[in-house]
Amino acid sequence: MSLRERITNGLKDAMREKDAARLSTLRLINAAIKDQDIAARGAGKTEGVDEGEILAILAKMVKQRIDSANVYEEGGRLELAEKERCRDQSDRRVLAAPTVRGGNRRSD
Repeated sequence: MSLRERITNGLKDAMREKDAARLSTLRLINAAIKDQDIAARGAGKTEGVDEGEILAILAKMVKQRIDSANVYEEGGRLELAEKERCRDQSDRRVLAAPTVRGGNRRSD
C-alpha cells in the first residue's frame, strides 16, 4: 500500500472513530502533499510527487512539529507544546508504517 493510500485510509478511519486530533493531523499532511503535487504539475511532472518526496514532506513536518513544541515549551505554553507533540506522534506513525511493495503484496 502506498503512502497516499495509507494516509487516505487513515483519514477515513479517523473520521469513523471520531478522532479529531488524528483527523486534523492527517488533513494537514494530505494538504501539504497536494500542495507539492500542484507545484510538481506546474513544473511538468504530470503524476505529482512520488513516494520519496512524500517521505521528505513528512520528515519536514516532523521537524517543524518538534521545533514548534520546543518554542511553545520555552514560552510557557505547555498545552500547545503537548498538542504539537501529539501531532508529531501522528506524523511519525505515518512515517513508520511499513510500505508494501509490488512483489511483496499478499492477496487475501
